[in-house]
Amino acid sequence: MSIKPSRSEIETAVAGQAGSSKRRKIRAPNPLEPQIEPPRGRRRQVIGGDLTGISKRRRQGDRFGRFRSVDFVNWVAGLIVLMIVAAFFWPHPANESIKEVADTQQSVDSAPFYSESRVDEEQDIAAEQSITRETDIDRAAAFRAQELRENQIRALLNKAEAHIENGEYSVPTGANATETFKQILAIEPNNVKARQGLEYINGRFLATGKEALSENNPKLAASSLKKLGSINSESEEYRELADGISNWELNRQINKLLSSATRAVDEENLILPAQQNALFYFREILKLDAGNQTAVDGVEAIADLYIEKANTAILSGELEAANGYLATVSVIDAEHPAIAMIREMIATAKPNVALQAKTPALRQAPAANPASNTDSGINVISAERTPGKEAQEQEAFDLQYLQRGLNAYYLGDYETAAALLKPLADKGVSRAQFRVGYMYYLGRGLPQDRQAADRIIRAALPAIQTFATEGRAWAQSDLGSLYED
Repeated sequence: MSIKPSRSEIETAVAGQAGSSKRRKIRAPNPLEPQIEPPRGRRRQVIGGDLTGISKRRRQGDRFGRFRSVDFVNWVAGLIVLMIVAAFFWPHPANESIKEVADTQQSVDSAPFYSESRVDEEQDIAAEQSITRETDIDRAAAFRAQELRENQIRALLNKAEAHIENGEYSVPTGANATETFKQILAIEPNNVKARQGLEYINGRFLATGKEALSENNPKLAASSLKKLGSINSESEEYRELADGISNWELNRQINKLLSSATRAVDEENLILPAQQNALFYFREILKLDAGNQTAVDGVEAIADLYIEKANTAILSGELEAANGYLATVSVIDAEHPAIAMIREMIATAKPNVALQAKTPALRQAPAANPASNTDSGINVISAERTPGKEAQEQEAFDLQYLQRGLNAYYLGDYETAAALLKPLADKGVSRAQFRVGYMYYLGRGLPQDRQAADRIIRAALPAIQTFATEGRAWAQSDLGSLYED
């Protein structure tokens, strides 16, 4: 049976032989400490056994064990505190700049508490703060004003949309979409929705106007144009509808003249009566539309017809009639390519002798102006005309044209008068020259040309003076008009 060693024996063995050989010192009891007496009858012991065998070296080692048991972190913290205290109380060398200022007592006493730069800086800061406050106030006011405008515009836009849904584009006055959009633009000139709204209304009025023109309703088209003008007379829609109305009116007038010209051709009223003949209607069309092909073809057809009549008259030996037809062609179309040919044919043709006896002399013709009570003999041919039978035939034909031309002139049909009298004036008929000169002077039936008028009247003046001396009433009347003017 083995015996288990006690704890004191183990500690004695660990401490070594030297520890076990020394005598154990027993500390004298302290009279001030309370003495705890173990209960009688029981042996004094501690947990783990009797510790009375612990050596003196062990008790001395416990003193250093206390230090080893201190936490390492506490050591580090203490060291840091010591370093801070040492740094705070460690002596530092004096700052030379601070010492220099401190030693100059006079400078310190005389210098103001705030330097000028410091005062300026503080003033700038104060001013900046003031500006900032004012700016903030302005911003707030601007924001409130902007918010008020936006609310007002929003309300007007809703009202305008309601007007459009009800078809109230421009009526009633004061409560329609157009005026509402204009109110928005007065508040905000660049408002996109208001501009788009007006463009939409412009498009509606333009479409209505075009549809009215297609239905031959110019009043409705004019009303749409007026409404477009009230919105913006410079808009593209306004110009487009205005051009459309103008073209419609132009086409209406042209169609009316074409209808009259067609009727005149059917009735063979080619150059007479005055202002009721096909030539007049075609020329009126060309004034409105110089490129109207129907009118151009109509004038050319009339000229060709008189060329054909002139050719037929030449073949029949009616040379005075041929000359009359040729003069008419020259009035209708002075550049007609057949004029030169007809003139050559007349120059080489032989007149019909049987017709010469039937042709009255020009001096025995009746008066051309019934209102002037002129004498029965009229000589309208200048003194340069060659006498003879051919001249007598031509005088009879010229007299016929002269009578018609003068009648048209007195009736105010200057276009017909010019067509009939201009060829006679070119041939030197003084009475025709006088009327053509006045038409050039006043711009009636012929383009106004004062120089041409002066030239033609001066050419007619000698013959008119001669006939006036002979007592011709028409010559005396015309000469009196010249002196008066």
